[in-house]
Amino acid sequence: MDSKLYFQKINSTITRRLIYKVLLCSIFISISALPIILNASALGPDTWTNLAGYTLAGKKMAISILSPNDGQNFDTQFITVNGDASNYDGDISVTVKVGGVTQGLTVTGGPTWTFSHIELTEGSNNITAIAIDASNNPDQTSINVIYTPPDTTNPFISIISPTEGQEFTTSSITVNGSASDNKGLSKVEVKVGAGSWVTVTGGASWTYSSITLIEGTNTITARATDTSDNTNQTSVNVKYTPPDTAKPVISIISPIEGQELMTSSITVNGTASDDKGLGKVEVKVGAGSWLPVTGTSSWTISSITLIEGTNNITARATDTSNNSNETSINVNYSPPDTAKPILSITSPKEGKVFTTSSITVNGTASDDKGLNKVEVKVGAGSWLPVSGTSSWTISSVTLIEGTNNITARATDTSNNSNETSVTVTYAKPGITNPFISITSPTNGTDFTTSSITVSGTALNNSTFRMVEVNVNNGTWKNASGTDQWNITVELSAGSNTIYARANYSTSNSDNTSVTVTYTPTESNSGGGGGSNSGGGGGGGGGSGEEISNINVNEKYDLPIYKDRKTTYTFKSVKNPIIYVNVTGNTNNDVITAMVEALKGTSSLVASAAPGNVYMNVNVWVGTSGFATPRNIKEAIIMFRVDNSWIGQNKDIKLLRWDGNEWITLKTSEIMKDETFTYFEANTDSFSPFAITSLKETPTLESIFSSEKTPAQKGAKTGVNKTQGKESNQPNVLINWFIISGIFVLIGLIIEVVRMKKK
Repeated sequence: MDSKLYFQKINSTITRRLIYKVLLCSIFISISALPIILNASALGPDTWTNLAGYTLAGKKMAISILSPNDGQNFDTQFITVNGDASNYDGDISVTVKVGGVTQGLTVTGGPTWTFSHIELTEGSNNITAIAIDASNNPDQTSINVIYTPPDTTNPFISIISPTEGQEFTTSSITVNGSASDNKGLSKVEVKVGAGSWVTVTGGASWTYSSITLIEGTNTITARATDTSDNTNQTSVNVKYTPPDTAKPVISIISPIEGQELMTSSITVNGTASDDKGLGKVEVKVGAGSWLPVTGTSSWTISSITLIEGTNNITARATDTSNNSNETSINVNYSPPDTAKPILSITSPKEGKVFTTSSITVNGTASDDKGLNKVEVKVGAGSWLPVSGTSSWTISSVTLIEGTNNITARATDTSNNSNETSVTVTYAKPGITNPFISITSPTNGTDFTTSSITVSGTALNNSTFRMVEVNVNNGTWKNASGTDQWNITVELSAGSNTIYARANYSTSNSDNTSVTVTYTPTESNSGGGGGSNSGGGGGGGGGSGEEISNINVNEKYDLPIYKDRKTTYTFKSVKNPIIYVNVTGNTNNDVITAMVEALKGTSSLVASAAPGNVYMNVNVWVGTSGFATPRNIKEAIIMFRVDNSWIGQNKDIKLLRWDGNEWITLKTSEIMKDETFTYFEANTDSFSPFAITSLKETPTLESIFSSEKTPAQKGAKTGVNKTQGKESNQPNVLINWFIISGIFVLIGLIIEVVRMKKK
């Protein structure tokens, strides 16, 4: 097809279509432009609308709200609404609704209108203004406003910790609590008393540390503020009592510092005080134990024991918070001087033989308080003053021919005296009978060791050669020394006779001898240790008891120390003494304690012990003169008695011979087993003892057996007449029982015969 014809055909088609559409549009516009009049009054102002935006009745009226603005917020419930109208015909009627509820209706002739006291509800409020003019032309408009009522509710606040009335001993504490508000919290603050408010950490759960309290009652206040500036507060009262660190006050009133005392037991008085309250007051002496006193603010304690010399007395007060304070004084206790001086003769030695009648005597003396004088005498002669005291001498002491007893006496400043003596012999020159003596051991000594030392004296003149010794007529052996000699010999079990003789160039002396006994025993008990020399005493030798009267002998060596208990334990089953406890007043090297269990009354006493004697024993500690209060503070003897013997005897006592009579010691029963009953007795010295029953409970068996019991071996007879009378009492009782028995028997026979006759 020709291209020109093709485009013409297309243009013709498009033209037809455009003309068709223009025609249709013209018809639509014409129809739409026709005025349509509706009966608006029949619809009413509430349903009137502007159809399609076209003007009804020939013109369009408009209403607008000028105040408030759309979206405005209010915190008051009642507001004023203002507006205006335009394009209206005649008077207009304006209605205001809030949320569909009519709250105002007015008729106005001007363009502006106003409604006051429009009530809002909390939250969003839709305000609609509706206007109708005189020609019934309507219009309406609306806005939304928000009513938020003012926040007048106080926030909630509480203090969780501390609680009301709580007490503290620290000044810095932490306060915790909680708070809340329906609108929102702004802050929480805390203060103590009238102090400043301090903002704390947290809101709903808050805390404040390092609150500082003052001593006494503290008011802690917490305050919460919300976002509307409403506030609320709460408070608690707490008490702060600072820790009691103040020490009590204490003083010693009596005795006073430096006071000199002559008694060892004193009373101490004083006062004490504390601002919170005293708990107790105590007193001690030196490093001793604390002792409770009587009273607190004014206190006293009696029977405080002092030691010799300076004593530090300390008083301590303790308050109810356990704070303590001490005060002390020093007093001096000087006990009465009852200690005898110490005295020795250093020359001549015991047993020395002189060929000249005039000799010099030397010695030493000492006293803890002070020496006054030293004197010497020979035999029963007069006391002669010496030269010196601690180291003294006296020359031209005259001896008589034969044995001479030289005695030295020391007297201290308290008039206490002590004596010691030696025995020497004066033999004129050119004697015809040579001289020999054995000074140790003494006759009758009992030994538990086989090896002993024998010593003695001899006349040492120009013809002297040696001293010889033998045992039981054995081989003669040479001793060491001349006028003072000694030798070690071996004993046999049982009795031993030791012989000594002096050998001179001209002749031998007559023999001298002593008899001793060797009794092998168990090994000595140990328990010694080192020594701390401070006193004499030494070991013990023979007691002088008759050998034939000794049933068993036990002795042991131990040191005795000041204020410490030394226990000598004895093992023999024949020995009733279990142990001897000795507490020393001085420190001493090895001291021998010996017990001799006897067969009868000691040969060293003048009369038998009273009562029914269970056993006699000799108890010795140290050498003569050692066992005195100067050296021994306390001694306790434990002994046992067979129960079968006690069954007939009561009131068991330990008696001690004091040199003149029997003394009853304080005796206590301490324990009992199936065989023995054990007792303890206190003593302050050692000598012969007797275990006795002072109250005998007689039985028929004991009465009849007493007639058969022989008298104790070694008992002294005829010394105590009263005792002799008492010894006849059992015979009288026996005779009485025999006679009574005969009468009873005769009576029974008569009664039997009489019954048979019936």
